[in-house]
Amino acid sequence: MLLRCLVCAGTRSASSTCPRVPASLRISFGQFALAEHLGPRDVAEFDETLHAEERTIRQRDAFEEVIFLRQQLGIA
Repeated sequence: MLLRCLVCAGTRSASSTCPRVPASLRISFGQFALAEHLGPRDVAEFDETLHAEERTIRQRDAFEEVIFLRQQLGIA
């Protein structure tokens, strides 16, 4: 559903009436509020073969990518 909402957010105007877009983005982005939150941590822990240092880098990268996405969508 999040992917569908991201597509909807990207194709509709800022005055979109789709109620799912803001709610879905708020919930999803809330999990990436800090680099230590659930979202980035889950991304880093998905690949269990990574060493601790690699997981830390992956976690930070995931956080930064979501921040970039928020900026591109104008939600920063």
